[in-house]
Amino acid sequence: DVRSLDLSHNLIAAVQAAPTGLGTFRFPWALQNLNVSWNGLRRLNDALPLFLVQSDFSHNKLRNINLTLGNITVVARFRDVSVAYNLINAFEVQADGVYRLFQKINMSSNQLTAIPQFPKIANVVVDLSHNRISSTLDISTVPRVLDLSHNNIRYFAASASSSSDGFTYPPDALLLAHNLFMRNSSVALLSSRGVLPLTLDLSNNQIRGNLSMDAPQVDDDDGDAPTIQNLDLSGNSITGVDIHSNFNNASSLVSLDLSNNCLTTFIAANATDSFLKLPSTINLSRNHLIAFSTSRENGLYIPSRTD
Repeated sequence: DVRSLDLSHNLIAAVQAAPTGLGTFRFPWALQNLNVSWNGLRRLNDALPLFLVQSDFSHNKLRNINLTLGNITVVARFRDVSVAYNLINAFEVQADGVYRLFQKINMSSNQLTAIPQFPKIANVVVDLSHNRISSTLDISTVPRVLDLSHNNIRYFAASASSSSDGFTYPPDALLLAHNLFMRNSSVALLSSRGVLPLTLDLSNNQIRGNLSMDAPQVDDDDGDAPTIQNLDLSGNSITGVDIHSNFNNASSLVSLDLSNNCLTTFIAANATDSFLKLPSTINLSRNHLIAFSTSRENGLYIPSRTD
């Protein structure tokens, strides 16, 4: 039986359970790897091969995805699907447990205006970049890795995520570069008590002015320990950063990127603070800083021109 099939760059217009005319195609059911990119596909239905592991439906004319797979056990190996570069404005799977089968879903470069609803699962990587999404981002529904770069999102709704067993877990990465986030919404997220991503990319947004992050310190025993390890704020218009000792997400930072901003001041810790750990990697390149000093105890201080 055929296990891998490449049908890219053809004129296939539809997938049918059985051939019904010119431009339709019936797939071998034993297929595990399928490439139908760069065709004229306008719809997908339940006639997909049941044992698919990897499939590429990118660069077609698909407008919506609505799968109603019935027997979940026979599609248990379905893992990686790409429907990038289509005309998709809706994505829905009407079958309990189907999302748990996915490991990677690529829906980039489509016409989505809202984030599809994904169950709280920890194993899926979702690419929704280069769409038209403008809806409020609910952090509690973020899958393991979510790429929302190059959209029109302005606001967060931050709260703790809970897995099916009731435990909170942090997403591995949330990529929000090239959106419309401003200073207030960004500070609210960074100072949130909710479970935040290990990697957060807010580069090339509309964050302007002084970024002061001074939310109340969170007690690790409460289960809301700080989670952000890699924070990218590059390519904004930030003029100053003041990371206080009571910024509850600061102590977990491993990497902080503030390059390509308008920084004149950077303060990381008060003189009396003995608990704040600075990130092991800090990028302050391409700013307006004129001096570097470590004179403040346990902290880093870079004075502005007026100091």
